[in-house]
Amino acid sequence: IPAKSQSQSFIPFNLRKGFGMPTFLDQDAIYAYHFYHLLQRAKNVYLLYNTEVDKMGSSEKSRFLLQIEEELAYVGKGHIKVHKHIVSAALPTETYDTKRLIIAKNEDINEKLRRYLNLPEHEPKKLTPTPISTYISCPVQFYLKYLAELYELEKVDEDINPRILGNILHRTMELLYLPYKNEVITEIILNKLLSNEKHIDRQLNKAFKEEKFTHHKEGKNLLLKKVIKRLLIKILENDKQDVPFQLVDLERNDDKYNVFLTLKDGREVLLSGIVDRVDKVSLEDGTQVYRILDYKTGNITLASKMKLKLKANYYFNDYFAQTDLKAGFQAYFYAYLFWRKNKNVPIIAGIYALKSINQGIKYLRDKQIITDDFFEAFEEKLRDLLSELFDETYPFKQIETEKNYEYSPYKDLVDF
Repeated sequence: IPAKSQSQSFIPFNLRKGFGMPTFLDQDAIYAYHFYHLLQRAKNVYLLYNTEVDKMGSSEKSRFLLQIEEELAYVGKGHIKVHKHIVSAALPTETYDTKRLIIAKNEDINEKLRRYLNLPEHEPKKLTPTPISTYISCPVQFYLKYLAELYELEKVDEDINPRILGNILHRTMELLYLPYKNEVITEIILNKLLSNEKHIDRQLNKAFKEEKFTHHKEGKNLLLKKVIKRLLIKILENDKQDVPFQLVDLERNDDKYNVFLTLKDGREVLLSGIVDRVDKVSLEDGTQVYRILDYKTGNITLASKMKLKLKANYYFNDYFAQTDLKAGFQAYFYAYLFWRKNKNVPIIAGIYALKSINQGIKYLRDKQIITDDFFEAFEEKLRDLLSELFDETYPFKQIETEKNYEYSPYKDLVDF
């Protein structure tokens, strides 16, 4: 006590204070009022706090305790006695082996998994790269989120978080390029877009409106909005280095890239994904290739260039095992969907890593054309992984790597 200040109001603090409305400061005052009135007639009071930083709290004392130590004890000298003790439990001498969590599949779980399969009794649900990446990170996390449906508590976001930033940037880039779809983008077109900042502002505001985020005109949100605008401008400036190129596709949210993958037992799972951008560009030697691009706001790690020497069936081992290569796996997934729909065309794939945008596009396989044998190897690894996932007798086993739970909402539910 007092409780953490958590405002669920749409009205920001500065407006509430300016118009004389209640703020968290008033809530703290109410806490203090009740706290000291509870103490007023008590003969013996025990106040406890946690000195350890753990899942239950922090090591910081409540400011009420500090007030009692520094003020109340002095004012009531002779009548009020304050005793401080630190209590600790003896350290256990026994050691315990932690066992990873294993969840067996029952009929209810298997029924939920069958939603993704091409079966006569229903339309299959789309399996996208995000849940597959979650399964690679830890099968138990996949179960908790997509089958047990233990979602994080929905709350009103008053600050631009990474998810909102990514959504806004994706949508604004789509709005800026949409009028030029299927056209050849030239330096003249890009200079026209770059010179019209009001147009960029309008598309950016439209994206915020579609996201239903209204707190982008004040405080740090206004600064983050300017950061997004700067990133948009930087992408357009980077694109000038690749002109001319033809825009083929932008953020399609339909069935164009839906494909069925046959599992080892003969059943089919429906794979799908929204490709951020597909264009047709010339390589240094003049070869025309289709380029699959994915915008990413987080940290990006790709497999070492030393891996390029490996054969296709060994090359993808890390992408199907290491969670820090998630962005690369998803980029390969989108490229694979495009390959399934467009065989016999040269394809390259890359990631616009916005945290290191000055470095330009990070290309998979060092900008080499992804040949059929690599796509076939990716498909075989994907078949092995999903055959395990949809095997009705194979349980969900926790990955015993704490790093895989670093940003997980379920990290407090498991032990390491």
